[in-house]
Amino acid sequence: MKRYRFTLRPLTAVHVGTGEVVSPLEYSLLSSTRGEKLYAVFSPEKVVESLPAEEKQQFSQLCSSNDLIGLRKYLGEKVRMPAVLYACKVSKEFESEFDRRKDDINNALEVEIMYRNSKHAPVVPGSSIKGAIRTALLNERAKSMTNKDLLEEAAQEASRNKYDRKFQSKVLPFSSPNDDSLRALAIGDCTFSPKGSQLVSNMIMYHFSSRYDDPFTNKAAIFAEVLKGELIDDSPIEASCDLIIHNELFSAIVPQSSRALHFRAGQKLYQKPVSPEELLEACDVFYNNVFDSEYNRIIKSSDEVVKRGADALAERIDSMNARGEHLIRIGRWSHVESVTVEGYRKPKSDKGYGKTRTLLQYNDNYHLMGWCAFAVEKE
Repeated sequence: MKRYRFTLRPLTAVHVGTGEVVSPLEYSLLSSTRGEKLYAVFSPEKVVESLPAEEKQQFSQLCSSNDLIGLRKYLGEKVRMPAVLYACKVSKEFESEFDRRKDDINNALEVEIMYRNSKHAPVVPGSSIKGAIRTALLNERAKSMTNKDLLEEAAQEASRNKYDRKFQSKVLPFSSPNDDSLRALAIGDCTFSPKGSQLVSNMIMYHFSSRYDDPFTNKAAIFAEVLKGELIDDSPIEASCDLIIHNELFSAIVPQSSRALHFRAGQKLYQKPVSPEELLEACDVFYNNVFDSEYNRIIKSSDEVVKRGADALAERIDSMNARGEHLIRIGRWSHVESVTVEGYRKPKSDKGYGKTRTLLQYNDNYHLMGWCAFAVEKE
């Protein structure tokens, strides 16, 4: 077994969600000691528990009258720190939108929440990191395969799930999940400090196509909690975990008693083991190519603010080699090019990919989503 220290450093904003949202019945904007507005998620039950009897009666009357706006205001006014689960910065855009819409009964102003641990600290799961590494490895191995007929055979599958399974089994290669060589790779969760690592703002769609008079559209208002990257406010954050490669499995032989792999009994368990060097090189090549393609689209666009953000990211990526870092993209709004394999993307599209980006809007700036640096060090 080889153990490494894996350190993840968000460069832009990163959102790994749970599919759940919070409404203004569960969060409010509170003033900090410095007068800044903070997005504070609280437990309504704990707020009510702490109320004196008279105020509990007022709360019950609001519930009985079905006064949703009144309930929002009441809970927001009564919330105290013991009831606050976590808090983070907000953009001026989100603060303005909250003030504008807080009394609108038809708009819930819901916020998509980050994946968190039991202490409400934001977490990038090891499964998300491993999935991003797997995509890069699949891409690079598929490019190097000489027998492209195997890949074309997999590509004929109409079902996306069947295609994914068949394609990956040809590329890695493996016969069943039991002899998938990436089972030898284990990555822990990266848990970030809940203080100073997050913010809340809105997502906005950006169109590269010149046929739009305004490249920015936000037809479906999306608000989300994100990890803030160092390029957002020049305040780097990082989290570390263990990365383990069980290299003792590379010499393992499939036993005669194996049910899942009985047809491979007596053969080596992994047909083509992975090495740390191959994984790092795959990430370097794949994600740098993805970023180059994205960057080239951005610099042809007309918005100078978006260009400036992309230039800053490009400069930071150029410094990675000297820092012993590698590039990766993680989380929601990473876009199709970062989560699929070149030349074999499903679903097929005759119109191509990459015509829009989902950007985080934060204090008059726009940031691409998901870009991170990581380092791997032998322990």
